[in-house]
Amino acid sequence: MRIFSVNTFNNQNNTHNINNKKGRINSFGSPYAPLRLNEHPCDTVTFTAQIPYKVITMDHLVEKTVSTDLSRHKILSLADRYNIPCPVCGKLLYGVAKSKAFEKRVEKSYNTAELLEAIRPDKKYLHNVEKQVYEMFLAEHAKSPKKSLINILREKLHAAEPYLIQKQSAIFLQIQYLNKEHPSKHSKDIQDLIFDSYSRIFDPRKTSRFSRKVFLDKLSHILTDTDDIVFKVNMLAVASKLPTSSNDLGAFIVKYAKRNYKNSDPNRKIVLRMLHNSLVTEEHSIARSKGGGDIPANIALECACDNNAKGSNDILTQVFENPDMIVNYPKYVEKMYELHEKIGISKSFILGNYKIYNEESGGLLNIPQKLKELLLEGTNDNFEPPLDLPIVEEARKALIKVQEPQLSFHKTKSSNTEKSGITPTKAERRAARKEKLKQKKQFKPNKKRVKYTDSRFDRRN
Repeated sequence: MRIFSVNTFNNQNNTHNINNKKGRINSFGSPYAPLRLNEHPCDTVTFTAQIPYKVITMDHLVEKTVSTDLSRHKILSLADRYNIPCPVCGKLLYGVAKSKAFEKRVEKSYNTAELLEAIRPDKKYLHNVEKQVYEMFLAEHAKSPKKSLINILREKLHAAEPYLIQKQSAIFLQIQYLNKEHPSKHSKDIQDLIFDSYSRIFDPRKTSRFSRKVFLDKLSHILTDTDDIVFKVNMLAVASKLPTSSNDLGAFIVKYAKRNYKNSDPNRKIVLRMLHNSLVTEEHSIARSKGGGDIPANIALECACDNNAKGSNDILTQVFENPDMIVNYPKYVEKMYELHEKIGISKSFILGNYKIYNEESGGLLNIPQKLKELLLEGTNDNFEPPLDLPIVEEARKALIKVQEPQLSFHKTKSSNTEKSGITPTKAERRAARKEKLKQKKQFKPNKKRVKYTDSRFDRRN
């Protein structure tokens, strides 16, 4: 076992403070020096703590941290040069350098045509809702070139707001239905929360607005003490379907048409918002508020939209809110391994990040076996089986129960059309319609004929 030697620099307590240097110490005791991407990895360890120098061994360091040779400030720069997909939504990540160039183009633009032209070079990075908004702006600008972007949104507001309210109220009804099916001590609190949300949505004075984030936080706080995990997952799964400006066009129009921009230019603010969700950010796999370390292995690249939506939630909650993550995360790991072959990113960075995602998701996030063998080649690491989390199976069943009514409707609809297994001809369909009309006429009830009497006519007789 190799012991790392550290100079104490006249430290009376025989401890070495690593927090100030945020670096690593190699086996020869050389000072901290950031490694380059093309440099071969050596025996380096990243750690942040006050550790007695006499007992610094590899075993003590690896217990809490993961070795890596990629510094944090170089992680974000990867998105500028390489097309890296988001592990949650699968969209391409928008680099920091590209976003700064985009901001400069927006500052030099003054009219609607120039603002829309500023977005065009980076159109492929737009998310689904932003693409719809961009196409809407182009269509309205072609009709009336002098119209500003904020005026276009305010014209669409009268149609978007009723649509958004109808969608929100339908989800509130589903929550009320689940609340009645499973009565508990929290039923009254959930009902009061829904009534408060209705009062905010239908407020004529518009002094208070409904916030989806606040609603989800309050609902999750109410359901913290519940013992029924299936009921909790059901409620949160239904509530997470509430539309936002990131996943619904109507919510985008309502939010930014009603926004108070104060002294800033609303048109430029709207254009800058278009690519804000695609911006690359550092996502802590285990949140720092829950004990996650500020080390590269605990950091993944995600778009700002998914990073903000996750907050301090765990990875398992993020997977159930975004089921496409099960398909998109392996693509992200494959891309990072390609960068390992191209520019020499350390395998320890990829392995450490994958282990965290695999363990925290209960094995839901997995990569192909061939990729595992390539990552483990030449290393002493082993993949331990993920923890057997009972909430994973129970949450799966709960999500299936939520979707049961829609699935049963589609099944009955498809079974009626596929009874015979042979598509009928045009003449057969016409004959079937005629038979249905005959049956309706046969079973049509006979209405009693009411005689019309006029009082004046009766008097004459």
